[in-house]
Amino acid sequence: MKLGILQCDDVRPELLRKHGNYPAMIQKLLSAADFPCEFSIFQVHHNEFPDHITVCDAYITTGSRYSAYDNLTWIRLLETFFLQIAETNIPVVGICFGHQVMAQALGGQVAKSPNGWGVGVYQNDIVLKTPWMDPVQSNLNLVASHQDQVINLPSDATHIAGCAFCPNYMALFTKNMLGIQGHPEFSKAYGRDLLECRIDVVPAAVMEQALASFNSEDDSIVCARWILNFFDEFKRKIYNSVQ
Repeated sequence: MKLGILQCDDVRPELLRKHGNYPAMIQKLLSAADFPCEFSIFQVHHNEFPDHITVCDAYITTGSRYSAYDNLTWIRLLETFFLQIAETNIPVVGICFGHQVMAQALGGQVAKSPNGWGVGVYQNDIVLKTPWMDPVQSNLNLVASHQDQVINLPSDATHIAGCAFCPNYMALFTKNMLGIQGHPEFSKAYGRDLLECRIDVVPAAVMEQALASFNSEDDSIVCARWILNFFDEFKRKIYNSVQ
């Protein structure tokens, strides 16, 4: 499978040497889930997009420091890309910022949450189980780092997971567009280091709770398997359609 990574930001310079950049994190995660992929990286935050959506079999986004509602050309182009993808059978997974841009492109609402910062490892309840969610779990715990949330899902979206803090944590926006607010690609070490870079903006009580949460288990590999199962489901559909 040829997987396109839609890079929406770069790791902060002071963390880059230790943790690598965001595409490398995604490559490491999916490789750990033992699924063969050929990766292509598109720096969409520098206006670099695929020449045509069919150049890859599937796509996945990184997160970003930017907001979906920022008035930036590349974000509007990313929305257009997602609208084009929605008319195909090419699967795409949006992580954090990508999840939010997908929602906004398809008619949902994204805003800074009144609940404040979502940081550390926090639990979300699975409310709908699909065939590609194997291994089966009743909840999903991932590293998070966000202020924005999908406040309202698009009318045709299917809600998959959430919690009181972030109700629209995971959703299927169209049959081939999956959004996840959390970061399966973030190691807990990177999540902790990134959080400590924000000591001046994250409230002390939130910081303390988030730092403690890094001692708990996360489900990054489980989530990686779900993502790859989701991709594989569409790969089989496309293969069968041309037989």
